Amino acid sequence: AVAGRVWPAAPYRDLPAAASVRRILFVRVNYRIGNTVLATALLPALRARFPQAVIDVLAADSTAGLLDGLGFGRVHRVSRRFLRTPWRALGLLREIRRERYDLAVDGGMGSYSGTLYAWLSGARDRLGRAGSRFLTTGLPLPRSRNVYETAPLVKEALGVEAPAWPLYQITEAEAAQARSILREFGLEHDGATIPFVGVFTGGHQEKRWPRAHWFELLDRLDHEGIPTVVLVGPEER
Repeated sequence: AVAGRVWPAAPYRDLPAAASVRRILFVRVNYRIGNTVLATALLPALRARFPQAVIDVLAADSTAGLLDGLGFGRVHRVSRRFLRTPWRALGLLREIRRERYDLAVDGGMGSYSGTLYAWLSGARDRLGRAGSRFLTTGLPLPRSRNVYETAPLVKEALGVEAPAWPLYQITEAEAAQARSILREFGLEHDGATIPFVGVFTGGHQEKRWPRAHWFELLDRLDHEGIPTVVLVGPEER
């Protein structure tokens, strides 16, 4: 609010020409797995709009591994520990600014921190949802009912044809570990996986389902004879 009074937003520019964008910084500094994976749905549209560009990413250190194998160049990592070691944060910003990015993209399409990091990167152009003074180009995206609608809206605004679903590259090591767990649970037979339902009981507090509802759902699945795997994290144990 203070920034809005002393620093009025400048008029937005048009999208930069594809030929002028050689290096892109994709910004999604988020410590939640779901938000990080959902942001990857924007990548096909960006690659279609700027086919000659190399795309680097600025991500949270705890979720950056989710982006492995997706064709990024460099992966810059932001840590919550930077609050105690601000000199490391300054070092990272210097490293990013030395890259002289042509374009920085707010991968959250409405994230305050995403647009701020894009501005701090020193990129010549900065792209995201219209409404932030940190951007040079704002996409006039209508408010979506849920986060899954964001990628199709961005694709349409960029004027490209591209897939609009999240991306995740499963490594061979991850696949082997999954097969080992399935065998342990008796869900693999003669090398084939037995169909099952996975139930993840997580979610931060305001989105968390009451425990009684989970028990009712699991009882129904069990009554129908459907193999079920319950997935819990440290907070749910």
